[in-house]
Amino acid sequence: IFRLYNDKGFVTEERSFDPEMNLESITLYSYDKAHNLTGTVYEDPDGRQLKRLAFTWDKATSSRARAEYGENNELRRRTVYELREDGTLRREVLTTYDSGEQPVTRSELYCDAKGRYEKELVYDADAAEAKYEYTYAYKYDAKGNWTEERKTRVIVYNGNRLADPQSPPEITK
Repeated sequence: IFRLYNDKGFVTEERSFDPEMNLESITLYSYDKAHNLTGTVYEDPDGRQLKRLAFTWDKATSSRARAEYGENNELRRRTVYELREDGTLRREVLTTYDSGEQPVTRSELYCDAKGRYEKELVYDADAAEAKYEYTYAYKYDAKGNWTEERKTRVIVYNGNRLADPQSPPEITK
């Protein structure tokens, strides 16, 4: 990998080569005046865009966003991170789009005071009601680090919330 830097020491371009020194890809980085990363463009050796990422911050709402665009600059995915006053994650909203930039799915992840996931709601396109709901549970070691995360799908039956017997939990250790 060959890197070019700006006068402030930030990477502005990366060129990746295979073992025979043939150019494989080019990555371009852009920054704002405060030196925050605002965009990344991934190109093939001929300079055609493969993917583009755009990053934005909004101090008024304490949120930041990450948007992913495809080859033809069509919006493919957008993630909004809403933060608490202390900087921990409060909520994460991920929306995926089809080739016509119409929403396909949306998921909302709610976090506890330490920024760990508590609940996830999954929606179809612009639906008002969640299609699925997931809850998160953790096991901790003696030092307070989580050692196991359990994601369980929940169903609502007669007003009661129950673990879905048809869907096994996802366990991360």
